[in-house]
Amino acid sequence: MASACSPTSSDGSTAEQGPADTLAAELLAFERLLSACYATCGRLSAAAASAQAHHNLSVVAGHQILSAISAAQGEVASAIGKSAEAHRMIEVVGRRLGYDPTAYGDQEKDPGAGFTTARASGLRAVA
Repeated sequence: MASACSPTSSDGSTAEQGPADTLAAELLAFERLLSACYATCGRLSAAAASAQAHHNLSVVAGHQILSAISAAQGEVASAIGKSAEAHRMIEVVGRRLGYDPTAYGDQEKDPGAGFTTARASGLRAVA
């Protein structure tokens, strides 16, 4: 994966990687950051609720804090969805450019019945 300290060419690829490899690595790094951020929001919500109860904060103050944290977590969830859209776009465009679509993390093309995107209802738990 390219780091901020890796030498890059004018097209953004490192000396060791081509542009497709760099794109795949950066997309994966971005998604991991989003997942970590989402998890942190969940822990922050739990800590805020615990602090409210422990310090007898008013319901109004507690609600405002939790509402703000929840709104931020919703935005992170939206960003995760946009990242998934990027996977689909890269897969389509990547075929024309000769990229391996599975390099972008979406290796299971048909996750099975019950799994859907935002356009449909239902979600299958993935273990």
